[in-house]
Amino acid sequence: MDKLHWFLARLDDRVGLAGWIAALLLGMVLLYGFYVFLPSQYALSALKLNVVAPEKKQQTVYIAKSPADQMFAMMPSIDATTSSIQTLFDVADIQGITINEVVYKDEHKQGENVIRYDMTFSVVASYPAIKAFVVDTLAELPTLALEQLNFERDNINSDITSAHLRFTLYMVQ
Repeated sequence: MDKLHWFLARLDDRVGLAGWIAALLLGMVLLYGFYVFLPSQYALSALKLNVVAPEKKQQTVYIAKSPADQMFAMMPSIDATTSSIQTLFDVADIQGITINEVVYKDEHKQGENVIRYDMTFSVVASYPAIKAFVVDTLAELPTLALEQLNFERDNINSDITSAHLRFTLYMVQ
């Protein structure tokens, strides 16, 4: 035992404090390698051997349907202009209104599918009859818009009024 004690004392004198710290760090690195690094490498190699194919995902395709497409599908063709105008005159006949001074004008902008067909005319009737005519006409022709409506009355006490109307009929080519 004395020899062991003498040997350790000599070793301590030669190695010193810095040597013992280096030996302690070396031991910690070796322990880390055996208990942490090697098992994780083993698990990684096992995962490489058992490769799992990724799930095949089905690609989802979204079809965007524009509200404008639905509106254009609902609009009448330019070929239906005469029947739309006839519908306007039929509603006027039902209300007992005579359409006067009709001016037609179509407008087509470059690069657009929509054609605007303006109809300007005047009618002379009572206010309720004109109102019913406008409401019924707009109900019959959903692509018709009332752009302008002006009332004139010659006499304040008169039931008869004169109305200047401008309708725009929207159609597609």
